[in-house]
Amino acid sequence: PTVADGSRGADAAQIFHNLLLSGNAEADSIPELEVLEHEVVGCGHGTANGPLDENQVFYLESRGFDPSEARSALIAAFLNSTLSEMGSDSLHDWLVRLLESELRDSNV
Repeated sequence: PTVADGSRGADAAQIFHNLLLSGNAEADSIPELEVLEHEVVGCGHGTANGPLDENQVFYLESRGFDPSEARSALIAAFLNSTLSEMGSDSLHDWLVRLLESELRDSNV
């Protein structure tokens, strides 16, 4: 993404969130935010990596989810935030069905 010249007073941010689902998982994010305007309020980028929040898993378990269902629900919610911005309802629906199938067949 680019903050164009002439965007005086712009405030922009770019962040990558990576969900690490195993001890061997790793993610290499390369945030890149090009700022061509000199008078901006603030522009920054960053990345955050981590596993599922065990407190969220525990909360869902306390509401009747078994551990696998809780993990699947949290993974689906994490991915849906990106999938919902794809711009195509049919693509979104297809990806959600694929994700649900993969999560159902996996051992998360």
